[in-house]
Amino acid sequence: MTVVGPPFLTSPGATQSTPRMKTMAPIKSRPGQKPDVLQETPSYVAKVKDFVVSTDRPVSFAINLRQHVDKLATLRVSAASNFRELDAQDTIRVLKSTLKTTRFCLDQGHLDLAEVIAEKAAYYIQSLQSLSARGLEIEEGLQCDLSGEYLQLRVALAWQQNRLDLAEAWLTKLSYDSHKPSSCQLESLADLLYEIGKDQAAKSSHVEAVRWLERAQDVLATRAPEDLSTDGRELRIAILHLLVRGLMRLPGHDARKKVSNIIADLDTSDGDRLAVLVLKLDLFMTDLNVPTEDICDILLRIVRIVHVTESTFKTILHYVHSLRARSSHLTHVVLEAFLLERLLSTERAEWVEKVLVTAVWNLTTTADVGDHVATLQQLLDALRDQGRVSIGPSATHAAQMVQSHHIRQQLLWLIEFETLILQ
Repeated sequence: MTVVGPPFLTSPGATQSTPRMKTMAPIKSRPGQKPDVLQETPSYVAKVKDFVVSTDRPVSFAINLRQHVDKLATLRVSAASNFRELDAQDTIRVLKSTLKTTRFCLDQGHLDLAEVIAEKAAYYIQSLQSLSARGLEIEEGLQCDLSGEYLQLRVALAWQQNRLDLAEAWLTKLSYDSHKPSSCQLESLADLLYEIGKDQAAKSSHVEAVRWLERAQDVLATRAPEDLSTDGRELRIAILHLLVRGLMRLPGHDARKKVSNIIADLDTSDGDRLAVLVLKLDLFMTDLNVPTEDICDILLRIVRIVHVTESTFKTILHYVHSLRARSSHLTHVVLEAFLLERLLSTERAEWVEKVLVTAVWNLTTTADVGDHVATLQQLLDALRDQGRVSIGPSATHAAQMVQSHHIRQQLLWLIEFETLILQ
């Protein structure tokens, strides 16, 4: 039996064929009654799934068995069409099961199995459209949502098969002109496009990454940020964050202009988010025309509002070292604020010691801080007055090593200078 689906269901450049069902063993039923496979299947599948849960075999075995059980359930329900024509309710139920199984196979990386089951889903979508065309009452929004979910799975399958050209072709068939999709469905599509863009960015294919991330951005842009779910708002930040990083790797004034517009938009809606502030730092650090004071202000803002964790601690120190290439004085301002305003209250001695050693290193290896001895003395006095964290011997030794190394370098320079004069 060959079924040719409508254009949006078939692969680009090809017609879709559904192979004839294999002959199955007859299902027992009472005389004069047609066997109802739809009613028999759920209890049968439940028993097998219980075995999957209770089995002592490896997890990989249970996962593979679950996939084949789901596939078997779909095919057994399909066999019911040999005895009676599926009505709209049965078709919708079978289609949902088929889509769920396809997604499960994709998540586990069984692409061949996912493709086979996706072809069955195309057949049921066509059947649903045929029932609707004959005047049966089918909720239009539900029918469009199922078709949209099918096309999303097709895009995901083509992407995992490294066929971005085919993924784009499936994506062009996905349209929500006939009805307004739910925020959940839009966020699901945006998340898929984001994952494709992130995958391309990891492969250093920045042009392709920007294209897919811009598509994800456009999908979420059809909803106001306040209309998105909490996960949707987080996804929006993640998309724009990765998009900015991709655009910053592209040459040209247009890419730079897009970055500025995105950051300005993020600064308006989520200006206090760490991800947004870090994006601004990355942009300003690469632009020599940006005043160093602006970079210092952003770092101070991060220091004062962010929750200090191991990750944020390392992030702040990373940008402190980048700031030092521009101004040692402003670097000391940030380190002092970080140490006195935030770290002492955490009572994490290792953080305090590391920042203190960094401050000593910054003051004793530069000439633009003025009297670094007096500046360092003020910092140590402030630490002593608050007295919440005692400085360990390792940090004291490290600070002494930094100072002695600097003094030694100065002495070597003086000796070399005097030698040149005597010559």
